[in-house]
Amino acid sequence: MRNWIALGGIIFFAACGSSGTDIKCGDGTTLDNGECVPSGSGSGTVTCGAGTQLDSTGTTCIPTPPGATGAPTIVAMTPNEGGISGGSLFEIAGTGFAGDDVTDVHVYFGATTPGTGGDLGPCEALIGAPTDTIITGQVPPNCTFSAAVTVTVQTNLGMATTPFIYDALFAAEGDDYYNNFPGVLYVIDPDAGMSFPLANLVDADGGYYNLDGMAFSGTSLYAVTTGDSDADFDGVSQLVTVDLSSYDPDSGTVTVTPVGDITDSGDNFDYVSDLKVSGTTLYGWAYICSDGCSQGLVTIDPATGVATAVGTMSSLAYQYIGLGSLAVDGSGNVTAVPNGAAEDGTVGATGEYDSVDTTTGDVTSTATLDWFVGAPVMTMTTVGTTVAAVVDNGTYSLIAFDGQDYPTIFGQTLAVIDTTASPIVGATSLELPSLAGEQAHISAMDLEPTTLSIARKIPTNRWTKLQAAGHGPVPQGDIAKARANFVRLKSAHRAPIAK
Repeated sequence: MRNWIALGGIIFFAACGSSGTDIKCGDGTTLDNGECVPSGSGSGTVTCGAGTQLDSTGTTCIPTPPGATGAPTIVAMTPNEGGISGGSLFEIAGTGFAGDDVTDVHVYFGATTPGTGGDLGPCEALIGAPTDTIITGQVPPNCTFSAAVTVTVQTNLGMATTPFIYDALFAAEGDDYYNNFPGVLYVIDPDAGMSFPLANLVDADGGYYNLDGMAFSGTSLYAVTTGDSDADFDGVSQLVTVDLSSYDPDSGTVTVTPVGDITDSGDNFDYVSDLKVSGTTLYGWAYICSDGCSQGLVTIDPATGVATAVGTMSSLAYQYIGLGSLAVDGSGNVTAVPNGAAEDGTVGATGEYDSVDTTTGDVTSTATLDWFVGAPVMTMTTVGTTVAAVVDNGTYSLIAFDGQDYPTIFGQTLAVIDTTASPIVGATSLELPSLAGEQAHISAMDLEPTTLSIARKIPTNRWTKLQAAGHGPVPQGDIAKARANFVRLKSAHRAPIAK
């Protein structure tokens, strides 16, 4: 546990109303070591000057003590938003944070449970010595999955409150190319670049699921499955809900509940690769293949899974289906990356970043994504005004050995799509999490809404720092190394999430 003494503790100020240089001694007194004492001359009646008063004997002037400080007030908090794993610095401006009659100060992010034995409370911030108008400190990790919390400044004379928002990305795994294990739901702190595995994704019967898109709608979390996992193996995308409040510490799972196959008037779409909510509408990016394949925006009924194409779906620009992604900005505008993150003649990726008309389904290319290899954007979401994207470096990077393809570039990158910069993808890139040393395969992600409020305690000892991205290709001539890497990944075993 962190202790108050780590930042010097609380400084208590001496009980004096003013410094010696401010004391004005009255008639018959003179200043002596900070007090007005009789001077031995004058009328014999002691008159105290400004900032002093007679002591109990009536013969000596002493500094006038200050008035009561009163309960604290808060004028502003900077910043008022931070990552779910904590660690960032904050400043609170107001009044009543220090004074002669203020004997303790605490700052809580959520529950105001005090610590014991000099330790911080479970939701308490580490702070430095406050002044009467400023408190500085470090944001503690979020205690629960409640995005919006109340920050409370509490002294022995009262309390004051102000709102604070914790940012968290929820991310889930798609099909595991190397193992046959449950998909894992992760929590990612986009501010600190931290992550931890939250739970395995299973239904009420224990069957597990892999996800290819997710979207929060209020406090509900909708997801689309890959159609290729233990409880979902018919190759058809289905709509499910994920109950984040259902966490079972004994099994390390959260409950997935199927809604239904995503259909169009009874006929299955071939695939739905991502979900997002704009306003009250659930959108998906869908594919239909008959004589060739087409892709486009659909609306999805969250109660049934029935999907309706928005306008006319367009021809697929390259050979891989199921890799398009969606995002929604703060104004409700929908954007899509349907055809990869970079120009690549082998796979036909266009690198286009599109705005999508939610009335007609028409797409307009607004920028070209730049990346060092042809790579799909598996999923993306908006954090404030920033678009965070999952770029899969290893999807197309294969070399042949003994008639089998092996990856030459590994991993996935959490990248920022910044349309004001050039290149517009790649700033603040981090390698995404995976378990047991295997290649990451995150394919669903969305930002925790401010309305999400779950009482489950967040573990503080399972956060892992995401590493800077930078996986390079294996030299084409080093086939043995590529094969060894593939065999190592193939044999890696992913254990269930720890309690």
